[in-house]
Amino acid sequence: MYDEFFPEEITTPITLYIFARDTTQNLVTSHRAVLQGVYWESDGGAVMRETGNQFPGNVKLNIPMPKEVTGRTFVEPQEWYRLPVDELENYWTLDRLQQANTLILRGINDHVFDWATPQAHSAAISAFVNPLTGAIDVKRPQIVDPYPHGDFPYVDVTAR
Repeated sequence: MYDEFFPEEITTPITLYIFARDTTQNLVTSHRAVLQGVYWESDGGAVMRETGNQFPGNVKLNIPMPKEVTGRTFVEPQEWYRLPVDELENYWTLDRLQQANTLILRGINDHVFDWATPQAHSAAISAFVNPLTGAIDVKRPQIVDPYPHGDFPYVDVTAR
């Protein structure tokens, strides 16, 4: 059913990194979620800089909610933060109030952030270069709107 809206040829996998503070140990942990079948549309052109191409504009993402498409089940942030750590691999979320705690990368990435915040890894992020465009396709969500109803349940995201 999802293919009727966005055929496989125009979708891409993404990797979410969600950073959460463990208040019991006063540590920041990162959780990686690879999601399939995501529609990614850039609304700005590439800008050439001395360091290479960069995409300064926003991107629009439509992330399907059904686990059959993405490989994980969407849950609201409040529920996600309450899940036991060993269950997080089955779920994903985007927190509209804590956007700084999430990185969205175009494509599949296996980088591991160990006990650090996204800001501590700005140098590591520059290594996430899209091999097709030479651009760094790393975004942070700005607007997150879940639409859980109807034939096409999805999360609409504007990221920068």
